[in-house]
Amino acid sequence: MKFDGIIFDMDGTLWDTVDNVCAAWNASFAADGVEKRIDAKELSGYMGLPMDEIAERVFAGHSYDEVRHIFDNCMRRENEYLSKNGGGILYPGLIDTLRILSAKVPLYIVSNCQSGYIEVFFDVFGTRQFFRDWECFGNTGELKAENIRKIVERNGIRKPVYVGDTMGDYEACQKAGVPFIYAAYGFGEVDYPDYRIGKFSDLKELVADD
Repeated sequence: MKFDGIIFDMDGTLWDTVDNVCAAWNASFAADGVEKRIDAKELSGYMGLPMDEIAERVFAGHSYDEVRHIFDNCMRRENEYLSKNGGGILYPGLIDTLRILSAKVPLYIVSNCQSGYIEVFFDVFGTRQFFRDWECFGNTGELKAENIRKIVERNGIRKPVYVGDTMGDYEACQKAGVPFIYAAYGFGEVDYPDYRIGKFSDLKELVADD
């Protein structure tokens, strides 16, 4: 087997939650008396960033500590909204591909999301069964490279690969020493990935036995 562990990003790789997250954040801002509103174009530009950096970009001129309470409410309400409103849009062929892959190689998730977000994906779509382990910024306070290392080390993965869609994902893999598969259908642009897929189901061929 070419890889003995595949680690996935979430947004832009497994699903697209932009519209529902915009709705959840704007409702949360309104509930807290905050005038700021966000649209899909702005939010898409933040995908893949850790929450503290997103907060400082959304509220330019303010530190994360200054707006932490607003974003803590956003993240909690976002998870609730996604759970009640169907999560996000799965990329075509995702469930069937995960089923096939998970029978051949262990699957994992590492995301810069808040605590509970990955679990929403599991609960809404019944996908928990496909993954051995997962980690996120909200749980550890660590950036993606470190969380990739954590997954690799605690699961004894010797030939890992990471699937993501942004330069941030690529750079995290460079830091973690893990090969990178670029999901070209996602939100970002990566010029020189180790591998490239045009659709999620392409992974079936890419990770096939040598």
